[in-house]
Amino acid sequence: MMKKYFLAASCLLFLTACSSESEEKVDATEEEEEVAEAVPTEEERDAYLDSNKYIVEHEHETPSENQNQVYLTIKMNEEFARLKISEQYLYLVEFYEDYNEKFKDLLPVYSFLNRMKVYLNDTEFPAYEVYAKSFHFVAANFGIDRNTGQIPDNEILILIDTLDKKQVMSGTYNGLTQAEVETGAEPKVRPTLITSSGEVKGALASGVSSNPGVQSSSNNNENNDTYIKSANGYNWVKFTGDQKFEAVSNALYWLDRKGYTILESEYYYISALNEFYTDPSTMDTAINQAVASVGIMSNTMTK
Repeated sequence: MMKKYFLAASCLLFLTACSSESEEKVDATEEEEEVAEAVPTEEERDAYLDSNKYIVEHEHETPSENQNQVYLTIKMNEEFARLKISEQYLYLVEFYEDYNEKFKDLLPVYSFLNRMKVYLNDTEFPAYEVYAKSFHFVAANFGIDRNTGQIPDNEILILIDTLDKKQVMSGTYNGLTQAEVETGAEPKVRPTLITSSGEVKGALASGVSSNPGVQSSSNNNENNDTYIKSANGYNWVKFTGDQKFEAVSNALYWLDRKGYTILESEYYYISALNEFYTDPSTMDTAINQAVASVGIMSNTMTK
């Protein structure tokens, strides 16, 4: 009799253990299914873009030379184009961050779009380029550095709205057409950059023009030396802060046209060149070449 009770108890424990193990497997399977369901699909991503009230066209691209990057190109409708420039800026920054939050699992390595190009019309160049920590007004040669979630002060938004809207929407690159870019023409619009701390650098800061979207011709000759491609370390150490900014901006412009992806602002490379040109052996190195060398060695520039 004792043996029967023992066998019955053993079977009961065995069945209970099996049942518990089975339930754990079911629970684990359900959890895995829930995780799988939480990962968005490309179809959901495209539906999200299709449902946007301003976007009329969109396209994703992964550069063949760097499979770890994802670009998004979007074209906006006329309703969006009628918004003030500051309103367009705020909307696009919020959209960029919302997109990254929703679809980061579809983005390789970095979990954010490496570049978002924004067209307002069928133009040669986009009106805007949005990056993780910067925003570029392409035609106006006007940039804003920012931190994630950062909203600029009202003074900055007012400053953005002083840009010539016609210039911003012109679809040029620093005031140049595609044909002019291909011939190697110098930018028609001098650069301005607003740092993440709200400091204004470049053309607008130096009072060259009350409208940073239009270059003042009276200052062209004074600043032409910053655009000389043969300028080297001996020129660099004599440049003012604004001249260094323009020289580096010019170098980055040509590197961008050659297909380089640039991950830092002008101020990173200015600081690096200040150090680079402390060695007498580097003084003969052209500024354009020095910027490229610094970018490649520091992994802040890829192609």
